[in-house]
Amino acid sequence: MAKKVKKSQSKIKKKVWVKLVAPPAFGKADLGEASVEDPRQAIGKTVTANLMTLTRDPKKQGINVRFIVRKMHESHAETIFNRYRLMPASIKRMVRRNKNRLDHSFKCKTSDGVLLILKPIVLTMNKCNRSVIQALRKKVVSFLFYNVGKKTFDQFVQELITAKIQISLKRSLSKLYPVAICELREAIVSSYPDTMKGTKPEGKLTVKPAVEEKKPAVKPVKTEVKTEEKPAKVEEKPAAKTEEKPIAKVEEKPAKPVKKSVTSKKSKEE
Repeated sequence: MAKKVKKSQSKIKKKVWVKLVAPPAFGKADLGEASVEDPRQAIGKTVTANLMTLTRDPKKQGINVRFIVRKMHESHAETIFNRYRLMPASIKRMVRRNKNRLDHSFKCKTSDGVLLILKPIVLTMNKCNRSVIQALRKKVVSFLFYNVGKKTFDQFVQELITAKIQISLKRSLSKLYPVAICELREAIVSSYPDTMKGTKPEGKLTVKPAVEEKKPAVKPVKTEVKTEEKPAKVEEKPAAKTEEKPIAKVEEKPAKPVKKSVTSKKSKEE
C-alpha cells in the first residue's frame, strides 16, 4: 500500500498598511504608508524623506531627513527625528576656487540629554591664513556647544530646519573673517535618553509616498437665459423734401436782318 503524503500548506499572512506621521517640529506631515505583517514590527525602522516635500520649500530640495518609528497608534505610527544630511551634489555646488573650506565634527548634548554629532562646513570669501582657520574652527565649536546646550531637542530640530542656527553662526563668524557659506553638513542623533524608548535604528521601511487627494473637477453648469424677442421698431423717416426750382424762361431774340451783298444785285440787273 502506498503511503499518503501530506501536503504542507503554507499560510500567507496578510500585510497591513501603516500610516507614518512626522514629529511636531515638521507639522506632523504625512510621510507615506508602509506595508507590514505586524504593526509592531515597524517600531525601530527608519524612514527617509526629502525636506522639500515636508516644508514645501523648493530651496531645501538638497536636504534629506531620516526618522525612526517610535510608537504605534491605532490610526498611525509616530516617528522621531534621527538625521539631517546635505546631499553631496549640493555641497559640490557650494565649493569654489580661491576659497578655504573648513570641515569639522564633534559631539554635543541638548538640555534634555540627547547626544548629537554635528558636522559643520564653512567656506570663506577668500583664501586666508592657518591662524584664521584655527580661530574660525574654535568659534564654531564654542558657538554650537553654547546654543545647542541651552535648548531642548525639539527646539534644536525646529531651528535646524528653519536655518536659524546656520544664520546666527554665520553672523558670529563674519566678525572674525568674511564668510560666504556656513551650513551644517550633517546632524546625527548618537543616543537618546532613557525616556525615549524604541529609538534604535534596526532597518529600513519601504514607504509608499503620500498622494494628495484630488478633488473632482466641478463642471460649470450652463444657465440658459431666456430673452424675449421684441419686435424691432422701424422708425419711418419723412421723405426729404425736394424744392422744385422754376424753369428758366428762354427769351427769343429777333433774328438779325441779312445784308444782301452788292454783287448779287448787280448780277440780277444785268
